[in-house]
Amino acid sequence: GADRGVEGGKVQYFQRSLSIEDAMNGHVLLAYQMNGVDLTPAHGAPLRLIVAGWYGMASVKWLTSIEIVEGGWWGHQMEAYSFRQAEEDTGRVPLTRLPVRALMAPPGCPEFFSRTRVVAPGAQRITGKAWAGAVALDRVEFSYDGGASWMQAELM
Repeated sequence: GADRGVEGGKVQYFQRSLSIEDAMNGHVLLAYQMNGVDLTPAHGAPLRLIVAGWYGMASVKWLTSIEIVEGGWWGHQMEAYSFRQAEEDTGRVPLTRLPVRALMAPPGCPEFFSRTRVVAPGAQRITGKAWAGAVALDRVEFSYDGGASWMQAELM
């Protein structure tokens, strides 16, 4: 991408690597519009790589070029956005697909000072969001007793 910064005493342009297999999986696209309107600079105009279901740094903004190289590529951003699977590992694994995530909006409202939730007596409707990155959700389960029992949530 056209964005750059100084890292390690050198000017670094934002670059990410993506295997040909991942690029051809059907969830990668080049975007120049959003909802029928040209992208704004804040969203990566004039061209942005979108890698749906992956961490945001894979969706490079202000795309200036695409290079196909043999054997892959590993640069500064690949190193910065990677992890070791174990402390003794010498190689690093790049961050790619988002894991399954869920978020619940607890019922009631918090008391100002203690943040203890005040809930009206009776049945409560629990709402939330769940997303799974590059895979489809099969089901969402909910526990109201710390995981001792689970019930299937209604997907809307």
